[in-house]
Amino acid sequence: SITANDVPRAVRPGSGCFWVGSVPPVVTALTTRLTISCNGWTDDSGHYPLSYHFRYNGQFNLNTGRAAANTLADFVLPDASMQFVRCFVYDSLGAHTS
Repeated sequence: SITANDVPRAVRPGSGCFWVGSVPPVVTALTTRLTISCNGWTDDSGHYPLSYHFRYNGQFNLNTGRAAANTLADFVLPDASMQFVRCFVYDSLGAHTS
């Protein structure tokens, strides 16, 4: 028989950081190349592999979908109306954090 303790529980990934870097350090839409990374994320329940989803909202939207890569490199913002940049980190059961 199966009990509640036998069912895997999805615990959100944690302990990581979200980093945005640019050259030059002042970001200008259409010209500044960015690198966005989610580093050091772990899953205490061991539900690996982790996947990463980057997105930002503004006049134009970016939605990368989930991928194994934890870095979005050489990225240029297409407009100055950007409201936020986010990274969602998923474990193999779909539990996520941002």
